Amino acid sequence: MTASSVRHETRALLRAHLSAASGYRHVTRHCPVCSRLLRLAMELSEPEPLLVLPDALPAPLPEPLREALPEPLPGDESPAER
Repeated sequence: MTASSVRHETRALLRAHLSAASGYRHVTRHCPVCSRLLRLAMELSEPEPLLVLPDALPAPLPEPLREALPEPLPGDESPAER
């Protein structure tokens, strides 16, 4: 089940509970069912991370390829690879 469908179902349960309990002097802030459903809905609404880091870093270049790289220009302050 995807996060959006779980979120939709949780909000639907909260709406159904509120409509069923509205005739019984229901107080949302004191209701444990409302508190739990609202907490679930809020937890599920957190955005998912946009950046996923790879499990491992790429391997360094092999020696023949590293030697084929051009030499840095004079005055270039970028760090030299070793």
